[in-house]
Amino acid sequence: MLTLIRGSYEGRSLPEDDFPGRFFACWMEDELAEALQEAGFGEVAVEVRPWRQGESDLLARARA
Repeated sequence: MLTLIRGSYEGRSLPEDDFPGRFFACWMEDELAEALQEAGFGEVAVEVRPWRQGESDLLARARA
């Protein structure tokens, strides 16, 4: 099970980050599902989980 930030951003400065300098790689649903399947996972399910002001996370479940 994974939880990731939904979006297309990749970089070191995320607005309102409490720990500046971290690297962020956000994902879109189809890209994440494809990456998990290509890595050999089966039964891949990715869902959008809204959390605040129009932003959302991705919740992914997969089996080895």
